[in-house]
Amino acid sequence: MENPVADKMVTIACTRCQNIIDVTGLEPGDGITCPYCSNEFTITRQFGDFLLEKQLGAGGMGAVYLGTDVTLNRVVAVKVLRPELVSDQKFMATFLREAEITASLNHPNIVQVYAFGQHDGVYYMVVEYISNGSLDDKIMNLGRITELEGIEIGIAVARGLECALQRGGLIHRDIKPGNILFNANNTPKVVDFGLSLSFETTDHFDGEIWGTPYYVAPEKLERQPEDFRSDLYSLGATLFHAISGRPPYEGEDPNAVAMKHLSGNVVSLKAFVPDISDQTSYAVAKAMARYPEDRYESYADFIEQLEDAKRRITDPEFREKQQQDVVILGTPDSAKYRLWLILGLVAVVIILVGLFLWKGSALLQSPNAAPVDMGDYAPKTGSGMGSSVSLNLAKDKPFVSSDPNLKGWNIGLTSGSHIFATTESPNFPKYVTIDLERTVTLSSVVVGVPNFGSTKTINVSISTDGSDYKQVGSYVFTPDMEERHTYFLTRTPARYIRLTYPDHYPQSIKGYDPNFVFTSIVEAYGSH
Repeated sequence: MENPVADKMVTIACTRCQNIIDVTGLEPGDGITCPYCSNEFTITRQFGDFLLEKQLGAGGMGAVYLGTDVTLNRVVAVKVLRPELVSDQKFMATFLREAEITASLNHPNIVQVYAFGQHDGVYYMVVEYISNGSLDDKIMNLGRITELEGIEIGIAVARGLECALQRGGLIHRDIKPGNILFNANNTPKVVDFGLSLSFETTDHFDGEIWGTPYYVAPEKLERQPEDFRSDLYSLGATLFHAISGRPPYEGEDPNAVAMKHLSGNVVSLKAFVPDISDQTSYAVAKAMARYPEDRYESYADFIEQLEDAKRRITDPEFREKQQQDVVILGTPDSAKYRLWLILGLVAVVIILVGLFLWKGSALLQSPNAAPVDMGDYAPKTGSGMGSSVSLNLAKDKPFVSSDPNLKGWNIGLTSGSHIFATTESPNFPKYVTIDLERTVTLSSVVVGVPNFGSTKTINVSISTDGSDYKQVGSYVFTPDMEERHTYFLTRTPARYIRLTYPDHYPQSIKGYDPNFVFTSIVEAYGSH
């Protein structure tokens, strides 16, 4: 990129002999040898009240330099705009207005803007220098971060974005790992508000962002109006990458990645981090919903969900099967207390064994059990997802259709949830449909498949009238594994749930038992 600071002849005095040397085209931080006295020194450059020491980076809008405020004697970062942007009056008016607003923001999770202005016709912004690298650096160095660190980063960044939105009406428009920095105390800080916000028209669409569209909201790709929910989508995609070690969507080129953002297919963190909590997986999935209206209604709701996730994985009171410590008092009678305690525990064990032998496995079953991989989790009311629910609304509901109607029979959603069986046909059904028998409000659909030796993609669609089906998710199940996957929804009315099998219709299933029974477990959670 052309250096915005050195686009005309620049000279510097040798630090030893003080002779003037032409350093045009060289960057601050470059080493040079004086042609007069052979003194080797590093180039610095005076830029107004700031001494530029080296370039930290460059992008589509300009370059960033490490510098020193010679007036206040503090280390700063100086962002210098490309000269050609200055000629765009609309851009500059927007940039200066939003730079002024950004400078007024004072939040621990926003990089502080100290000053902005121009020097010799070159516009610049002076911001707080953050020394501990970016989230992008963490991902590159560590591969991925822990769930807890991802939660804490998500909360911090969301709070910074919420401050900018509430106090200045600003959205960021370029949330990504490279724009989340960490100070010496490892506090996350959002950078580049004043630069990325200034693109109000599509002709300013940042080519660098388009070159790596891993975090871009679908509406931005479609050149549709953006609001804070676009930043929320990008934050969700950023957390997905940081926690899993890979972007949510990958492709051979930027267009392929963009199309995956636009497809509406749900990608679950659990597919790449199986031990992640359901709360965190849900929060990221909802933040990344295809359409803005399906995302969180506010940063406060998103923060509340992440705080709930953090509390559940860090607070012993929320851990499953957490046992309280038994305190044994050190008194002369402690042996007697221990004896009574042991006798009591033995009696409890005998009673439980007797009940089990009497009632059998019925004691282990609950007609209203929550899905296995959901644990005790139900979306919080404050997150716009309604009250806690655990009843499987699909249990015992009829299987109503398949296409084509192969030579098989419909078993229906019984307690085993078998949905299709065949003794003669060599093909899978194109799709199968479950009738919930009345319209309900769904918050999640759980699909489980058996191990039958090959990759299996299942698309989930829903409908209220049985004709107009809307796809709400897609998941690729691993070969040679029995798996379950939860598709999170946003309080969606539905009566019919349809599963489509694009990988196996009309593929042959020769080689399987001719009396092959294809079994999918389908559970639906929500409210009547």
